[in-house]
Amino acid sequence: MFSEAFGLRQVYVPLRAYYRRKKTDDDSPDVDRYSKGSQNETFERVVVELEEELDTWIQTADPNDAIRVISGGPGSGKSSFA
Repeated sequence: MFSEAFGLRQVYVPLRAYYRRKKTDDDSPDVDRYSKGSQNETFERVVVELEEELDTWIQTADPNDAIRVISGGPGSGKSSFA
């Protein structure tokens, strides 16, 4: 593989992402507990295909939902995705 020339399109793996949504039912295994002051809030992780999610977000163009942050460790694909 390293002696051949290849482009990003040939080796890129589409990314999955997750976001946290407030949870009303505590029975799910994908639940994060978050304490802020005296409030205990429970969140669930919602896993999505990153490209599809951002395409939908851009097409919606809601001014009250104008910021997205993509984070991850080194080598996780953030720059290649962008």
